[in-house]
Amino acid sequence: MKDLILNIFLCCLGLSLAVFAVFNFFSGFTAWLLAFIILLCAAFLFKGKALKSSEIQRETYISIINHDIKIPVLAQIRAIKFLLEENTGNLNKVQRELMELTLDSGKLVYEMLSNIVDTYKFDNRLPLHIEGVRLYPLLDGCFAKCSQLVSSKNLTINLFPDDNSLTAGADKIQIKKAFEKITEQCVTTAQEDTEISCKIMESKKDISVEFAFSSTTFCPEVFEINSKDNMDKVGTVLSLYLAKQIIKAHGGSIKVKSKGETYILNISLPLLTNVKK
Repeated sequence: MKDLILNIFLCCLGLSLAVFAVFNFFSGFTAWLLAFIILLCAAFLFKGKALKSSEIQRETYISIINHDIKIPVLAQIRAIKFLLEENTGNLNKVQRELMELTLDSGKLVYEMLSNIVDTYKFDNRLPLHIEGVRLYPLLDGCFAKCSQLVSSKNLTINLFPDDNSLTAGADKIQIKKAFEKITEQCVTTAQEDTEISCKIMESKKDISVEFAFSSTTFCPEVFEINSKDNMDKVGTVLSLYLAKQIIKAHGGSIKVKSKGETYILNISLPLLTNVKK
């Protein structure tokens, strides 16, 4: 309330000086200069107050998502799993299909809510616990998680070199989350009966992972949350935007190149030795 009163006072004072200058009550230049300075101060005060209020609203919104929405959705997921295990009685085919569909929808909603909360945390510099992360077994596990879709699309995964010494300096939990989202997108958009190449490369400055795959549906702007082309796939974009933010938080980067229907994603991360320095 005090800030509001002060802001109104400064605005009135600045406008009064401007009026004085117009009617030449005293030096026009001096009055205009004072009016400009006072109105500028009022504008900065108002802007600071508005930004603070906006940040408080954003934190409240995230808290509501994290506690008041995510927890009930998680409870519903667990309840449906309990019913699918037939702990309350046998299910017929229609009932099971309906519950499995509801469970999948609940998982998607829960993942989207988690992505919103995590994106907010990384936008506000979530602290990372850096350690040595071996990339080959991590990426192998990411592709294994998509094994059912890989098999149904008859995809060939070529992950190389098979070298456990290739180590990045990263937060293992967070970087795994980022690569899971990226590999899932590669597998989802890759054309059937094709190969996904995943190459790990080390240099003196950093270590990079290069995904190469053929696709007719992949969108190069999928990592950009504000792109107009992504308005119809908000869930996917939010997920990959989070992956990008995680990699940026590590001091890394994502670059997308294309040649015809072949896309190359290059993800660079710092070496563990460089992080320690």
